[in-house]
Amino acid sequence: FEANKRDLIPSRYEIDIWLPEQKIAIELNGIWHYSSKPYGGNDNALKRRQEKDRIKKQEVENLGYKFFAFEDRHIENVEMFFDNFIKENILHWALVVIG
Repeated sequence: FEANKRDLIPSRYEIDIWLPEQKIAIELNGIWHYSSKPYGGNDNALKRRQEKDRIKKQEVENLGYKFFAFEDRHIENVEMFFDNFIKENILHWALVVIG
């Protein structure tokens, strides 16, 4: 995998985790992706962030990759979360894509 890459999609937005062989991109989104609080309550700033997220997702999918995004507020144990996610989703998706 590759982490925190900026040269993978046309917009050059950062991709948290890129699995090129499995054609998967994963984003782990912090509070600035779903709350205006880090922007001092500025809803327009949050909307701009969410528009960038939408563009990133579209560009990744246009490359034929599966895109997964998770809000960190729903994850108590990141290691366990990704271990389960890989077992339940990525391995299955890789088998479908790679055959």
